[in-house]
Amino acid sequence: MPSSKDPAEVTLVSPHSKNSCHSSRPWRASIGSLRRSVASYWNFASKFTSDPTSVYGYGYLSNRMFFEASPGGTTVPLFSNIYQESNLDHVSVFSEPSPQFPLQPFTPVHDESSARSTSGIYSPLPTDGQFRLLEILPGDSETIRCKLHVCSLKENETAYEALSYTWGTHGTSDGHRIEIITDGKSHPLAVTESLNVALRDLRRSNASRLVWADAVCINQKDVEERGHQVAMMEEIYSGAWQVIIWLGEDADFCSCGQTIIESSLSSVSEAFSVLCALVNDWLVQCGHKEVKATFFEVSKDGQSALHDQENVPDYARPIPIQRLFRRRWFSRIWVIQESVLARHAVVQLGQYQIPWEWVGLAAALIAHKPELTDDYGDREQVPIGAMNAYLMYRLCTSQSCFPPLEFSFAQLLQVTRLFDCKESKDKVYGLLGIPTKDSVNKKIVPDYSKATSMEMVYQGVTKLMLESDSPLTFLSGAGTFGDYNPAGPSWVPSWQKRRPWTILPTKQDPRFQCGMGIPMKVDRSGKTSQLSLQGVLLDGIKTVQQDRGIWGFLSESEQERESFFSKPRWSDVDYRKYALTLTCGGDGRAYPVEDEATHLADFAAGVLSHRMKWTLKDLITVDEIIEPVVGGVTHLEYLTELAKDGDFGRYVSAVAPVRKSYRVFTTESKLFGVGPVDMMVGDRLCVFFGAEVPFLLRPKGDGYLVVGECYVYDIMHGEILGKIEDGSLEASWVKLV
Repeated sequence: MPSSKDPAEVTLVSPHSKNSCHSSRPWRASIGSLRRSVASYWNFASKFTSDPTSVYGYGYLSNRMFFEASPGGTTVPLFSNIYQESNLDHVSVFSEPSPQFPLQPFTPVHDESSARSTSGIYSPLPTDGQFRLLEILPGDSETIRCKLHVCSLKENETAYEALSYTWGTHGTSDGHRIEIITDGKSHPLAVTESLNVALRDLRRSNASRLVWADAVCINQKDVEERGHQVAMMEEIYSGAWQVIIWLGEDADFCSCGQTIIESSLSSVSEAFSVLCALVNDWLVQCGHKEVKATFFEVSKDGQSALHDQENVPDYARPIPIQRLFRRRWFSRIWVIQESVLARHAVVQLGQYQIPWEWVGLAAALIAHKPELTDDYGDREQVPIGAMNAYLMYRLCTSQSCFPPLEFSFAQLLQVTRLFDCKESKDKVYGLLGIPTKDSVNKKIVPDYSKATSMEMVYQGVTKLMLESDSPLTFLSGAGTFGDYNPAGPSWVPSWQKRRPWTILPTKQDPRFQCGMGIPMKVDRSGKTSQLSLQGVLLDGIKTVQQDRGIWGFLSESEQERESFFSKPRWSDVDYRKYALTLTCGGDGRAYPVEDEATHLADFAAGVLSHRMKWTLKDLITVDEIIEPVVGGVTHLEYLTELAKDGDFGRYVSAVAPVRKSYRVFTTESKLFGVGPVDMMVGDRLCVFFGAEVPFLLRPKGDGYLVVGECYVYDIMHGEILGKIEDGSLEASWVKLV
């Protein structure tokens, strides 16, 4: 949906980076669709699997391209348009002072600490609904002294703070220890460097501080307790009176492992000041001069000094923003629910704090106006951390500026596939506390035992999804896009692997109704490693177009170009189908194309602009199966006339998310579409009952491997179901292995 202010179209320019840190590379709007579910939270094009730190784009395509502003276009929203969907009538609540103290007194189960075991640190938690809280004792010594208390979660709601942080890359054997005091005795406990620094900075000089920190409050050596406490995460983080988002100290690591060094605390102040300046500029533009974003400097005795935005010139703003959003916290899977569930949250870096609300709003502004982080002249980029922050902010139950995003659990798993975690099971367990439309996550019981493998967890989750209202949504996440070696059944998504967006929209749309006219039918009598669905197996793939990479650019000859453009043109209908097919029916912003005529004009402008040279091979391939208009004008004449009303940059942006991860194919019956890069000649096109998109399958024994979802315009609207009714096609059981 176009922006009502500050229009700016984005177009692709050749890859070029000044920074070796991958996480600073440009991103392309559209985390979306989720509509493109993983497609671009974010614009991921190309070598997604080979470069896991690539920036976002449409649905998570690894796209290294930069975007540059071109006149007369639209901004690129992700999920929504901040100018049209923001609820500014409620923005005044952000200016209310945040609570400074617990909202109710602390009530332990008993006055003694939880230490009752031979180790002196942990004893089993006695009953359900109980957890431990860490009391950081006041002091200023090098050693951090604490107590652990067993508490009832229900009786201590809003009596504590919860810490959201990253464990860091270092283990617990690097010499960092805190002391746990119980019965007058001190017991050392190994902690990561990250947690050690966080506890030191959170420690007060004059009073105790009660926090929940997972690495200490959960006995990490007790597998059963870990699973039980992980299941309570939603209650723990939503029950805290405040969540402290700890980004680290001055020197930290970005998500790619490189060190980010701030020259001094003044540079931290500068980063928060720039965020406030971005938000305040926006608030003034929207007529809310009475609300002002600010940040604080917190002293050791808990006193805070208010800071207003500093006068940071526009040219100096990008670097502090990029440094801030490259911090590791913005890339970890666990922090999503920790920020989303908070009733109030502050972001702390060193001794500076800023309300999470301002960070989230600033991330929204950056996502919609990538020029705000541009330090490469006219090239734009959105840090991947900013896109992640925007997603988390839009999921937050406490924010009131935007309609909260609502996903099924399958969609949530898909749009978070670029977040990192050490334990593959946490790709699922780290999201259990986030509310979803289908509540599938409420049925999942965390199990960290070695007897339960990652593959078993993922397969169990997919079987729960089969019982939901959108049972085949998860199947769009299957297939590995360039790395076809599934560890388990091919129909179970490998959520631990990064991958591009999906074609499947977030919401049902009449243009994506492939097999929706008949409910899903599943045969549960087979092996647990197999999934038998009813559907229609269509013909096989006859041709697969070559990779659309740089070599495709170089291999095009002017002779081929002239030869194609001099041929008789296709019909309007065929050209519209082709223009929609290259973008998988999407507009590059996580939404289906609304105006097909405009989309076609944009396509014509793109082809003639020489910015889409790679598509010539696709045009030549499809030209072999499309009947030309007899006595019509040439391709060149037809496209030239259409291009007068088109915007090549808009089409380039629309196709960017899929350009590197999908390729054009034709079938034996002269259908054409786009499918994943793993597809091969001989793969079968299939429509499953209850599915919104078709799939490509590869024969294996008496069953089929899932290659991935695809887009074929001529079967996207339920056409195949009509052919079953008239008897020209028959349904069959299809066994997926």
